[in-house]
Amino acid sequence: MNKQVLRHGNPLLELQNNLIQRYSPDADARFFDPEQFPWVAELEAHWKVMRRDLDEALMVQEKIPHFADLSPRFSGMAESRWKSLVFYFYGRRVAANCDRFPATDALLQRIPDQKC
Repeated sequence: MNKQVLRHGNPLLELQNNLIQRYSPDADARFFDPEQFPWVAELEAHWKVMRRDLDEALMVQEKIPHFADLSPRFSGMAESRWKSLVFYFYGRRVAANCDRFPATDALLQRIPDQKC
C-alpha cells in the first residue's frame, strides 16, 4: 500500500468505518446479550443436533465446499484449500449443505428476520 495513504489515512476505509457505525449501532460490541435475541435459547437447547451434523461433515471433508465455490467474487481471496460449511451466504441458501443437514437447517430457519 502507498506510504502516503497510510500516513494520511485511507479515505475508503474511513468511509466504510463511518457507514458501519451509522447503520450498525452495535458494531463495537464484543459480545451481545443473548436476551436481545430470543431465538438464541432454542439454538443453545439444540446444540447437540448441530454438533452431530458438524461431526458428520468433518468425517467426509471432501463433501464440504471450498469457500471460493460459494461465490466467484471470493475465488481470488481465499486459498483453494479453505472449506466452509455455510448454510446461508449473503441471503442465498446453500442447498448442498441445507439438504445434507436438514435438522440444522430447520433450526436456522427459525431465526426471525433472516434474509434467506
